[in-house]
Amino acid sequence: QFLYLIGSGTFENRPRMSTALLYAACALQASALDVADSGVQSVALPDGAPAAAALPFALGPNVRPDGASLTVDSLGWARGSERVYEVAGEIHPARVPQRQWEAELRKMKAGGLTSVSAYVFWIHVEEAEGVFDWSGRRDIRTFLKTVAAVGNMTVMLRVGPWDHGEVRNGGHPDWLLAKGEAEGFALRSNNTQYMAHVKKWYAALGEQVEGTFWGQGGVVTTVQVDNEIADGEYLLALRDLALGVGMAPVSYTITGWPALPSGYDAAPLLRYGGGYADKFWQGGMAPTPARWLYEFTGSTDAQPGCPALAVEFGGGMASAYAHRVHMASSDMPSFHLTRVAAGFTQLGYYMYHGGNNPRSTVLTGAERDAPEHTLQESAFQPAGALNPMTSFGYDFFAPIGEFGQLRQHYHQMRLTHLWLADFGGRLHETAYAAPAADAPLRWAVRSNGVDGFVFFNNYERLADLPACPGVRFALNASLPGVANVAIPHGTSPPLTVPAGVWGVFPFNLRFRSTDADPLLAWATVQVVARTAGTLYTIALQGVDAELGFYDNCTVTAHRGALAHHAPHQVLRGVAVGDAGASFAAAATVTCGAAAAIDVVVLAPMLNESVWAADVAGERRVVVSNATLAAGGPSGSLLVAAHTGTASVSLAPPPKALTAADGSEVAPTAAGAFGTFSLNMLAGRAPAADINATWALAREAGAPRDIPLADSGYPQEPSAADWEAAGVWNVSLSRVAAPGEELLLSFDYVGDAARVSLPCADGSSRVLTDNWYSGYERGGRDGTQGGELQVGLTYLADELAACAPGGYLSLRLQVLPLQQRAVEKNVYLSSWPAFNTNTTAGPVALGLRGVTPLVLYHAALNATA
Repeated sequence: QFLYLIGSGTFENRPRMSTALLYAACALQASALDVADSGVQSVALPDGAPAAAALPFALGPNVRPDGASLTVDSLGWARGSERVYEVAGEIHPARVPQRQWEAELRKMKAGGLTSVSAYVFWIHVEEAEGVFDWSGRRDIRTFLKTVAAVGNMTVMLRVGPWDHGEVRNGGHPDWLLAKGEAEGFALRSNNTQYMAHVKKWYAALGEQVEGTFWGQGGVVTTVQVDNEIADGEYLLALRDLALGVGMAPVSYTITGWPALPSGYDAAPLLRYGGGYADKFWQGGMAPTPARWLYEFTGSTDAQPGCPALAVEFGGGMASAYAHRVHMASSDMPSFHLTRVAAGFTQLGYYMYHGGNNPRSTVLTGAERDAPEHTLQESAFQPAGALNPMTSFGYDFFAPIGEFGQLRQHYHQMRLTHLWLADFGGRLHETAYAAPAADAPLRWAVRSNGVDGFVFFNNYERLADLPACPGVRFALNASLPGVANVAIPHGTSPPLTVPAGVWGVFPFNLRFRSTDADPLLAWATVQVVARTAGTLYTIALQGVDAELGFYDNCTVTAHRGALAHHAPHQVLRGVAVGDAGASFAAAATVTCGAAAAIDVVVLAPMLNESVWAADVAGERRVVVSNATLAAGGPSGSLLVAAHTGTASVSLAPPPKALTAADGSEVAPTAAGAFGTFSLNMLAGRAPAADINATWALAREAGAPRDIPLADSGYPQEPSAADWEAAGVWNVSLSRVAAPGEELLLSFDYVGDAARVSLPCADGSSRVLTDNWYSGYERGGRDGTQGGELQVGLTYLADELAACAPGGYLSLRLQVLPLQQRAVEKNVYLSSWPAFNTNTTAGPVALGLRGVTPLVLYHAALNATA
């Protein structure tokens, strides 16, 4: 017990065990105590499930013309009579080329999302007063139609009038700020003049989204008004305006921070929460991690009588010019799991898909590329800014990057989403429970008193947590007739939870919610998904796999050794060291009158390779070394890989996959799966590799003395500053062929960089830009990092007018970075090598390499 009471610190007014004490606790547990007993950490299970209640306000139209209903009560969302765990991710249509919308939405769906949230920025559409541009990237109606075509996804539309989103003036057009100043009216306020302009904006948007709401047979289910404001009168007035122009969602929403004053709990505005792994906006010269998010707490700050729903759990984190965070992929999914444990019944991520900012539609020539005129947040904007962004790049280190790159945490997060898709609806009717005092390993339980899940997390951003050996979870029942559960079994060795590992274990898990008997009494593996007759789980790295069953089940072990410890049967020693061998069922289980179920335990090295997709009319679990393995149109399978071959295993396996050239591939049996070896180059003419060469065209000028903006923070580079950048000319040997996707990666050091394309008329166009933040290219597909990359095929349609002959020639500009700048006023968590000495002191400047990354795409039709 001493370990649990060893001490606590505070962080952001929340009690927590300090990292140092946590390390000491785990070390003591390993060295000074009886290992067999030291890890028994007990929780009293809840004495029942929370009761559902209607919201304190009425819903909008929530039944489609086809009879499909969507409801939300005090516990969460339901489709028809089935409770569902919604998972949403932010994408900004205006920050993605229209041609890419379908492909990017399919990636989001393949990542396990059921919904998207999308800002519609006023300034992007009405940059000049009275002139509304709904073309190209700004065509919100076509975007919503595209979501509908992808299928089984809904939309939260975030309509402003002020959004933030690191957009110029938060989304307010410049002309509106000028009018407010000249005519003396406040913005974001319920005054006649401002609201008259908002009404025109809402009316124009309302025309575009007419017929797209759920009750009209469309995909828009919720509409958020404004963002991060506690003026209840203003927010309700915005809702009235939106209703008046025909926006009819199931519910209107607001962000739950800052909290509304008392008296608004029953206001018809569903509140959504959020939280980020880091807080770049705080500025300063010190790290800014949100450490409390990695701990377990039963607090969600939900609206009274309403469910805990999220719209802005960080999918990554941006870097401001003066405060450049360096994120690791594991920073995000580890804390997302603690929020599920806390009681959130919807996950929502900002950003899930990074963006490439649109250009001005009213400016021409070089002004469109000048930082002073960017449509992104900057210190030059009329509203002022504390967080200057780059002019075009809005990568956000998101799971899907600025140009559609799939990062490591895209795959890590998907594992959680797959579990929530099949079992998350059960979490609505559970309550939170946790150890009575700090435990060496952070953990908590969600349960209805009978069954549930154990959550644990041994990861924290910027913290060096130790491994925790000697772990055993003791779940003490509060309801009569319910047995206690120990995970692992009391006769088994305790677990060691390695550093950097987080996960969730089931107990008393029923295969179907309607089953009379549990399939698993417990397991030390994580549930992934289910198909007809098969439960798929995955072992965690460094954690022994054990499955427990009750005596009323007939268990046939195929891997490992089955032992009887009445009233349990315990399957130990399930080998998970070989990926291919793990495709075979570990056991076949029959409980009571239910049909036999195979339980598959996948190897931990596959944790970033597991997908689920609807292929040939059936939901299948997919394991692949490809970068993407997603469901496509008409039940096809979309595969993308950086090599000419790819392996895709499906369970249950279809009879064959047919490539675009008509060639048919049959599967090789592999346990529950059928494995297909794919030639990603089938049907294509042979093509030489794409090579890049580069040469210094202009030496950089003297490093700039970084001035302070009006905000007091360092001022980002101006157009004049970029004229003094070092310049490299980059040449490519060829453009991408049909079926190829080309991403160009720049390994540079310096303060900032810009990539531009020379145009046929002698001008140029900036494609993207980047504040140096110390990222490096990595991951299995070369896109794990957040360094400067540009998607040339991604932008190709929009570049045709500039360079009809293609993107064979590019220009890279790099500004030098002074060491004294990062010592005094630019926070950079990962320093470069300062490789050049100047009169201003050591400077970092250089281009170390340019790497073309080619992705091969294939669409395969399956024969059921």
